[in-house]
Amino acid sequence: MEILVQEQKTATITATSGLTMECTTAHHEFDISGAPTMGGDGRGVDPAETLLAALGACALVIAKSFARIKGINLKSISVEITGTFEDYGFEFLQQENKTSKVGFSHIDAKYFVDADNDPDAIEALIKFVEGNCPVRDTLENPPTFATEVIAMTDVVV
Repeated sequence: MEILVQEQKTATITATSGLTMECTTAHHEFDISGAPTMGGDGRGVDPAETLLAALGACALVIAKSFARIKGINLKSISVEITGTFEDYGFEFLQQENKTSKVGFSHIDAKYFVDADNDPDAIEALIKFVEGNCPVRDTLENPPTFATEVIAMTDVVV
């Protein structure tokens, strides 16, 4: 029997100076900024790198949470996430009808695992991780999107 628990997660992002964005989530505040190639000042991590970091961090949370349950004596684990990013620049972004993808076209993950288990058991853990990582699932099975624009002149204080 599957138990579905739905949880709303919210991030509020406010543009500050230049291309720096102040991000607030339920428990954290941090900056994300446009890449230097887009005119960002490098004060925060760029959005595309943030996505890669979220994917890797999510995978490792699952790995560390389930290693013992799966019989893996995990000593250490890390993952290197590399994405091929299609960046055509501002001229391309201004086109009404884009002919190419904007963003990542391919993502690779390399897991570095130190454990007292045979390679098959470690590979089974990583397969489990990748099949149960919410961030990866979101990328592989995109959610629906809804957008609402609220003009600040319409907001009553």
